[in-house]
Amino acid sequence: MSGSERRSLTPKSRMPGDARFVDFALQWVSYGGGDEYILPEFGVQPSTYYRRLLSLLQSVEAPRLEPADRHRLVTMCLCKLGVPGPPIP
Repeated sequence: MSGSERRSLTPKSRMPGDARFVDFALQWVSYGGGDEYILPEFGVQPSTYYRRLLSLLQSVEAPRLEPADRHRLVTMCLCKLGVPGPPIP
């Protein structure tokens, strides 16, 4: 896990809990996303979580992330939702 994955975020959030969504994603991205923990942690199905996370990551109010971390999370969300991901730079 990189330093950016362990770091807690201080976002300009649209909703309470946005930082928790991103922190969780950063923690689990290297392990396939942690789908089995999403419902108990957030009370939503994984598909709902990934749609919300993707929306947050693409918003102007998204938490500050390193570009590589943002790319990894967006790619994971798209993959989980069955959407072809962005090209790898």
